[in-house]
Amino acid sequence: MAGILKNHQRIHYADGVSEEEAKLIAQKFMIDSIYTGPMDLYHPVVDQSPAAQEYRNFWFVIFSSLSKGDKALRQLVVIDKRTGGVIRSVDVAGRVYENFDWIFQ
Repeated sequence: MAGILKNHQRIHYADGVSEEEAKLIAQKFMIDSIYTGPMDLYHPVVDQSPAAQEYRNFWFVIFSSLSKGDKALRQLVVIDKRTGGVIRSVDVAGRVYENFDWIFQ
């Protein structure tokens, strides 16, 4: 985890955040949060689904479970592309969404 924290310190927020920077922000958020599930923090994935593509100002970063029995367990961290701020973190439990409007309500 030291590598995640070290790389997080190199993020430049002034120009917005790239996909890789969003992953680092989400990783740091997961480390700092009270979330204690067995999540794979080293392999976040940015959702490229059509539903996620509708929200051009946000990155949807997904963490999967490390536990073989909990393959459906997934944590979604939504990052603002302009500021790098975490908008919301939620357990999506392997669900597929047609849209993410509910995140912003």
